[in-house]
Amino acid sequence: MKVIIVGASSFIGFHLFQRLKKIYNCVGTYFTNKRSEELIHLNILSKEELKLFFSTHKPDIVIWIAGSKDLKLCEQDEKYAYSINTQPIIDYVSILDKQKFIFISTNYVFDGVAGNYRECDQPAPLTIYGKTNYLAEQTLLESTINYNIIRSSAVIGEGSIFYDWLTASLRNNSRISMFDSYFTPTPIQLLIDGIDFLINKDQYKNIIHICGELKITRYDFAKTIQQLMNNNKSEIIRMKPNNSFLQNDLSLIQSKLCSSFQTLTSLEYIQRESELHD
Repeated sequence: MKVIIVGASSFIGFHLFQRLKKIYNCVGTYFTNKRSEELIHLNILSKEELKLFFSTHKPDIVIWIAGSKDLKLCEQDEKYAYSINTQPIIDYVSILDKQKFIFISTNYVFDGVAGNYRECDQPAPLTIYGKTNYLAEQTLLESTINYNIIRSSAVIGEGSIFYDWLTASLRNNSRISMFDSYFTPTPIQLLIDGIDFLINKDQYKNIIHICGELKITRYDFAKTIQQLMNNNKSEIIRMKPNNSFLQNDLSLIQSKLCSSFQTLTSLEYIQRESELHD
């Protein structure tokens, strides 16, 4: 089985590439950040380059993790956000229609008002980042492709910007300000297990929420990590969300499918990560 990971130089993508290359004939792509000599360059903004790449490599399964996760940049430049988060999916759908396609989406397709969002809840994104991902979802929903859309939430682990910043700040006994907004942190290992599980399942045209089962505020999450790291010196300040990027409650409800591959609770995954950072 040949698996292509588009965006394998990203935090999620590289963890996934390291896992899947041991199991499958796996090809990973990068654009600017070549994290490994094994990765192949691909410009997803060029439809012609996409067409040539996929006609050359002929995948059985495509996992799409590419795009901009920079909320601030997307908000400042809607044209850029559309060009990198939506248009490449439109181009892909016009090129291929037989391969199984796994698209990594986001909880930002929701408005962050009620929280506890399920797959069946109607998206209503407030950010440009969320809107361009939702448009990509809609493109797949209206296509003939055998897709699976995975929505996740704040994927954490070694190499994630938020988690590495938090653990480094705690190790340095820094004073930390954390927002009192709800989310469902997703351990990177849980997400990778879920993707690997879907590769081997003939389940198509589904939206799946792969996230931790723990709903928590960012403030309480920081306090939890502080306890796991046996740190009592850092001061953590509770703050109310004051911008559109961190909405009040973007928590997701896990899909029932997660019980098929989740082996630890979120806290157990997180504890394992905190031990790695001791």
